Amino acid sequence: MKRIILTIVFCLIFVFSFLQYTVFQIPDSRKVQAAIGGMTTTDAPPTIRGASGTFTGLLPDGAFAGVTPYWNGAAWVVTSGNIFNNGGSVGIGTTEPAYLLDVYTNTAAEEGIGIKNANSGG
Repeated sequence: MKRIILTIVFCLIFVFSFLQYTVFQIPDSRKVQAAIGGMTTTDAPPTIRGASGTFTGLLPDGAFAGVTPYWNGAAWVVTSGNIFNNGGSVGIGTTEPAYLLDVYTNTAAEEGIGIKNANSGG
């Protein structure tokens, strides 16, 4: 009887040691919990639980090349060109970035953008 109980306990410890939960703290005090199961198949999708519910699966593809999907609080937005990556440059508000980081806006927002060169210290 002791052997059976010890065997069951050992098996449970072994199985649960492969199941890991990681909680990431986001600066505004929300928490995101990512479940990574070691006993699942290698192609099992990740599960992320947060304030907006549970998301299971991989990040969806963008509707066209260069689109960076983002979460709007209710669903993944995959058709917006808000953040665009052409493989060498990133555009915010433009799908044709001309610089490494190209920010386009039709409002006067110059004071809201900061640029720093790490090599020159300024």
